[in-house]
Amino acid sequence: MTLENKFLFEDIYDFAGETRTINLAKGSFRFAPVMYLQAALDSIDAMPQDTFDHIVEKYVEMNIAHPFREGNALTDDITSREIYMNGIDHSYYYEGYTAFKVGEL
Repeated sequence: MTLENKFLFEDIYDFAGETRTINLAKGSFRFAPVMYLQAALDSIDAMPQDTFDHIVEKYVEMNIAHPFREGNALTDDITSREIYMNGIDHSYYYEGYTAFKVGEL
C-alpha cells in the first residue's frame, strides 16, 4: 500500500507513501488517531479478504484508519495511468475541488 501511495502522489506531495504522523479529520469525523494508527493498520492487515464482504469490511476499516495524509490508494496496479489520474481527481474531489478534472486539463 505504501508503494502505491508513493507512486500515485510523489509528484504532488513530498510525504507521499509515508504513514501519516499527524491526526486528521474531515469535517466532524476524526480518522484513527496517530497513537493507535499502527495497531489499527496491523489489525487491518490481518483481516481476511477472501470474500466480497470481507473486502468491503477491510476497505471500510482502511478508510477509517486513513493511513496517509492524502491519496489513500488500494490497488496493485501501480503502472496504470488511468488509476493515477483518477486518484488525483478523487483526491481533489475529496478536498472539495470540482471545477476541473485532470483529464480535461
